[in-house]
Amino acid sequence: IGHEWNHAPRGSAMTGQPIRAVAFGHHMLHEVAMRDLVSSTYRATSLGPPAQAVAVRVVSSTLAATSGEFDGFLRANSRVSTTDHPHALRVVDVGQHGQHAYVASVWRDGGPLADLLAARRQLPVWMVVRMAGELAEALDALHANGIVHGTVGMHSVWVKDRRRGQRASNVALTGFGTNH
Repeated sequence: IGHEWNHAPRGSAMTGQPIRAVAFGHHMLHEVAMRDLVSSTYRATSLGPPAQAVAVRVVSSTLAATSGEFDGFLRANSRVSTTDHPHALRVVDVGQHGQHAYVASVWRDGGPLADLLAARRQLPVWMVVRMAGELAEALDALHANGIVHGTVGMHSVWVKDRRRGQRASNVALTGFGTNH
């Protein structure tokens, strides 16, 4: 499975590709959920405590080969883990496994804003305004903790699936610590 960590095609691709379950750090990886330019994200289970569904983002060997970016990824995500905001990635673990840096966050069903826009082409104005407000709140909370995202874009905005009793749009800012 070692080659899985390093494969990242251009753009963002939701894959849902099951893999043979493998232990990685404090987590058990089950499925490649998404790939982008610098990382692969896996649907996983935290080995706890507490045991919970998580997303584990593993950076590619290209990023890992650049020690400044590798350290920056770990540092940025460690700082994000101190921020508790409903519209920012909720980090539960940051670390290194072998030669790979990773961040684990609470799993939320959904997908990147880029995928929503590709499917719908146009969103209602009220939804765009609500999403912008949620992202502004997240950025404000992060900035208050001295964290600057630096690359907010359609691939770093996660649109969560709607849960019962939840309003229509609910986004979270992701993708910290990389320049892509």
